[in-house]
Amino acid sequence: MPVESRPVPREPHDTQPTRILRQTARRAQPAPAPPPPPPAPEPSEPPIRVLLADDLNLWREENGPAGLLNVSSATRLGLLEDLTSDGARLLMLCGESAEAAVTREAALARAALDVEITVVALPNGPLGQYAVARISEQALAVAGRPSSLVVSVLPTLAAELVNVAVLHSVTGLDLPGVGVGHHLASILPGQRQFAVQVTPRPIVRSLSKDLVSEGFTRAAFGSAETRVLIAGPHSMPAPLQALTGVSDVPHRVRTELDLPGFWGDDEATEIVAVPRDPAAWIAQRVPLQPYSPCDWCGAALVAAAPRCVFCGYQVPSR
Repeated sequence: MPVESRPVPREPHDTQPTRILRQTARRAQPAPAPPPPPPAPEPSEPPIRVLLADDLNLWREENGPAGLLNVSSATRLGLLEDLTSDGARLLMLCGESAEAAVTREAALARAALDVEITVVALPNGPLGQYAVARISEQALAVAGRPSSLVVSVLPTLAAELVNVAVLHSVTGLDLPGVGVGHHLASILPGQRQFAVQVTPRPIVRSLSKDLVSEGFTRAAFGSAETRVLIAGPHSMPAPLQALTGVSDVPHRVRTELDLPGFWGDDEATEIVAVPRDPAAWIAQRVPLQPYSPCDWCGAALVAAAPRCVFCGYQVPSR
């Protein structure tokens, strides 16, 4: 049976002028734009760890004392070396009365371990310092605020917290506002309670008096709501409720702080009114500013900074 043959389709005749026109059209098409380069990563600062010189839980050695100034030099240097093993900077908070001793120990650690430690003295009690430490951690995470600027304004921010202690005796205190009459009342027979405010304004009063009319400060943090922290064996006395500006139950802080050692009273109870949203409060209090790296250690410095808070480099006058 004969096989039917079918014509094989042929490509259209490609003349030389047609080929030239096709090549010209291909060359006329714009070349695709190259993809944009990836954005350069922003320079990141080393991590910063916020420490309390009065933290009895951190600065502790077996069968020995606790606290930065009480542990042995070997224990102190070993802990600092562990805390900076990843290149972190240390922010050490302490009370104003301990500033000289803490600064001396920090200088020894810098020389022995080649670490960066910044000491910031605060006017608060141990719980107030604890509150500033937690606020600092959130403040350092606020985008656009260089850590050096946040560190430099911490004493100012700490002085705005309402920090009050309730004590049975003030004989062990050497604070502004504690007078001879208070010392005398502390040793007389009978149960007494004193309210000692250290920030924003030092003042000492008996709890039997009207505290608000006696010059105590009511907590106010602008648009940020208020939260109350308390540490110690006692609850907040009713006369102090008006100082906080909030009706919420105070948040009891369960941390090892040397309240008796600082306040000179074994039953010292400390109360601090803080902003409920520290990051928002910091954003209000610490405005965005242009900054440049420190010529010595690379930390971000704002234009008005006279020196670097981390390495101490003195910025040349502009």
